[in-house]
Amino acid sequence: MWLAVTALHPPRGSTPVALTGSVAPCVHFVNPLEVDGFAEPGGWGTTSAAEKPILYFFPGMDGSLQTPFMQFCELSTTFELACMRHNEGLASRASFEEVADSCAVAVATSAAGGRQVLLVGESFGATLALAVADKLSRVLLPGQQRGGVRGVVLVNPATSYRRSTLAKIGPLCASLAGPLLAPLYALSLVAVAALVLTPAYQAPSFLSTVAAQKATELNNNPYREAFVGRVAMGATLGLSGPRLDIGPLLAIQVFSPEELGFRLSRWLEYGADLLERRSVVKELRLPMLAVVGDLDRLLPSVDEAARLREACDPAFWRGTVTVQGAGHASTLGNRVDLLDEIRNAFAADFEPPLSPRVDLVGRGESPGDGGDGWERGLLDRTYPALDPADYTELNRGGSRYPFPEEGEGEGEGEAPPRAQPRVSGPQMSASVEPRTATVDALISLLADRRPASARAPAERAAIRELLCALEEAGEGVPYLDAAGDAPLCGNYELAYFDRSIDGKRGSGGEEPTRPFGSRALGALFSLRFSFQHLVAPDAAINYVGFTCCGIPASVFTAGGGAGPPPPPRRGG
Repeated sequence: MWLAVTALHPPRGSTPVALTGSVAPCVHFVNPLEVDGFAEPGGWGTTSAAEKPILYFFPGMDGSLQTPFMQFCELSTTFELACMRHNEGLASRASFEEVADSCAVAVATSAAGGRQVLLVGESFGATLALAVADKLSRVLLPGQQRGGVRGVVLVNPATSYRRSTLAKIGPLCASLAGPLLAPLYALSLVAVAALVLTPAYQAPSFLSTVAAQKATELNNNPYREAFVGRVAMGATLGLSGPRLDIGPLLAIQVFSPEELGFRLSRWLEYGADLLERRSVVKELRLPMLAVVGDLDRLLPSVDEAARLREACDPAFWRGTVTVQGAGHASTLGNRVDLLDEIRNAFAADFEPPLSPRVDLVGRGESPGDGGDGWERGLLDRTYPALDPADYTELNRGGSRYPFPEEGEGEGEGEAPPRAQPRVSGPQMSASVEPRTATVDALISLLADRRPASARAPAERAAIRELLCALEEAGEGVPYLDAAGDAPLCGNYELAYFDRSIDGKRGSGGEEPTRPFGSRALGALFSLRFSFQHLVAPDAAINYVGFTCCGIPASVFTAGGGAGPPPPPRRGG
């Protein structure tokens, strides 16, 4: 039976090919920048894609395209992007071989159309990329030296699955099925997230960019900043609306225990074992580059890169890029320029060689930080931050879209849209006169940042009395300007939490006795810190640190709604 590829979406200029098989295609490929409607002068959306090679990206086992999104705009100056998506999402029960077959057909379709191809796989996607390259060389393009495929990039490859922490804890997490075990399963995912993220580097970098203090070198122009903003609004905050089509595409979905168990055993374990049995890395005659995070605690990626280097023919090994300060999910963040590494490793493998860098972000004048700290890949802002309202005006259909819908290339001399200065915090109305003595007294009591639980009852009562006095002083007086329409947006740290703000104040100002369940949870969890960034009147991002059974952890949460927020409390 012949496997047709009509359900696939091959890049432009491709003609379908076929592969002997017995299943229908289970994946398709999309260009996230096309879905978003992104365009920038001199880059994607304003230059021809037909002459560009195609970069096929294979994501991790969850299928998420969010981890590499910071690289998309820069990559698109040289490549057309084709990112894999599972037709049935997390519900997919296709076998590893079926997924590899569908991907191989899509790549062969592009090669048959005369396009040059680079395969890039992250985590499980690296295992899949190797399987696809092997299938192309053995089945689809036999006898053709490399065909149109010019190389393979392996990012934190899950070929190490059998030797990984994930192999030890993943099946345990997947076994926590059923409603009674749901809370434990949720906690297990938090534990896995602690292995995936690197908050010491990611948190300050994230907060400095959302606070408009820093910009990423990769995305340092208004068009790319707006793209990152749309990803934050649509994928992270879950907001929907015109020109936020990128949101559902990049949104992270959470596995059910059954979905997790299937992918661990049928994809990661099976795929890694298959490549090992076939000695794929040893036999494959394709240039290979490894990109690994030095803080990857989920997979032994640094050691795996060394193992793959030993297995690979030295003539085809293009080296290992170790991204300092990067964990499993942040290796393709702002701490590495993936296009630069690809150009260094593979430029001569393309015919003609890959074109020189097109600098659309002003690297010559304003290079990013190259150190080992959290600022790596960041720089001080070189232009005023965009107003978030402009994020959806700079992509296709928006009033500030850089070029007309029809007729590519028109208006190439048009200057970038004027960025509006961003208000960094709430602006007090000139008519408001805070009771300075009360504020000073409150600040003096809270300066040591001790939580309420560490304070004596008399001290808590004094703090509560000052807060109530500020509430009364501010009752009916708006925080902001007289018009009352400026958003209360900015960055805040929670310095003190009093349960009375949740309506749990007892008679006489005393706190009521807490039920046993609440006291038990309080013994397990304690708050370390809480930061909040109010992005818009109905959208907020929280960064919360806590301890669980004495073990420090942290989590990002995001929320948004469709309507205006309730009136803010006055005073304290």
